[in-house]
Amino acid sequence: MKVSKRKYLLFASLALLGIGSLSVCYGGEKWGVRSVDHRESRKHNKQLTVSVARQWYESHYDSVVCFNTRFGGNDDMPAFIKPKWSHATESNRGRYEVVQMPILTQARHMIVDEETRLHFDELHAKNKLRNSTHLVILKNLETGQVRSFVSIFVGSYKYLKKKRINRNTYLYRDKKFDGRVMFFKLNGSMINGWKYRDGKIVGKITPIDENTKELMARSGSKRDHCYEETYYEMMEKCEEKSQPQKSVRPTKNLDAYVGTWVYQNNDTIFKVRLQKGQEVGRSAIYNGLHGGYYLSVKGKIIENYWGELPVYWDFSKEPRPDNLYIWASNHSYTLNEIDPNYVSVWFYDQRKKHFGGKGISGGYIHLLSPTKIHWKLNEALGIWYETEGDESITDAERQPIGFSVPDDVIMMKE
Repeated sequence: MKVSKRKYLLFASLALLGIGSLSVCYGGEKWGVRSVDHRESRKHNKQLTVSVARQWYESHYDSVVCFNTRFGGNDDMPAFIKPKWSHATESNRGRYEVVQMPILTQARHMIVDEETRLHFDELHAKNKLRNSTHLVILKNLETGQVRSFVSIFVGSYKYLKKKRINRNTYLYRDKKFDGRVMFFKLNGSMINGWKYRDGKIVGKITPIDENTKELMARSGSKRDHCYEETYYEMMEKCEEKSQPQKSVRPTKNLDAYVGTWVYQNNDTIFKVRLQKGQEVGRSAIYNGLHGGYYLSVKGKIIENYWGELPVYWDFSKEPRPDNLYIWASNHSYTLNEIDPNYVSVWFYDQRKKHFGGKGISGGYIHLLSPTKIHWKLNEALGIWYETEGDESITDAERQPIGFSVPDDVIMMKE
């Protein structure tokens, strides 16, 4: 067991008058353990479902994230974490919808206060020495903002002796909760925290850094209402296991889409060619369709991305192949969720260069018959998938720029 001291700055409740709605913040679950005893709304979310949250998360983060809580301490204690989607739950209250789940780690990490550390053996023997940790994905229904963070409940010695820490979640606080709740970005850097005593907030916690020290030195009034607290982060390495094989996501009916599809309207000819291909991520293999496209108007070739197509792309290690212009698939987590007459489309427009050439999702191909498809690109939806919840994206970057090819047409098989 490795132990590292971490220092925090605690602002007393006198300095917190007027925090208002900020008092209801985050919740959690024991690391790597099934979440239980949720007390939020039993209704399913209308917008942020588990599948939507997972799609958002996987478009913003790697499947495994390095979580390093090195703030104020001298030791580097990283953990590699991943969400346990099989135990994800939906909850909602007011303007917020939440998906939260336990976290899988390669090492056991725990944060305790000084008193709890002194009673380590006693609590451990009674199986009461634990944090309550969740990966939380939150959507504000009024603003549309989506964000993700890690929340950790740290019970006091008194609370851990009598209560189950995993009663506390994002939208529910045990009325007798006594201890701290801390919130972290997914890289492990601390956001802030709150100190509770008998279910009531009595202080705000912030990590000590140079800016905080300077603020304390310059502001006597702030110094009167804050003090340092020392916590201990305890780490125990888990037994190493062999690297699991990558799973293959199921698909349906991909062969029906293979071939060349043509749309012609007077002197405009638009073609799409699709062949079966495979893309490989860090933890899964995706079968689908790689494609190219062609456009001519009045006999003049406008777009010609029609050459040899790739059959394989390991996007966990390599940049996108230069000759990949369309990726389409109906892969899912379970076979019964798949509609064989639809594939989703990711389009790499070589003229418009959406998001600097990263391409844009949101489109689909609807198989109407063995010889007819509906080709549909949805720029508004693709922009939402890429930018929603990312505060670094400017309003200008969210504006549509259109496509260089037809975006809503019926095509026939050549």
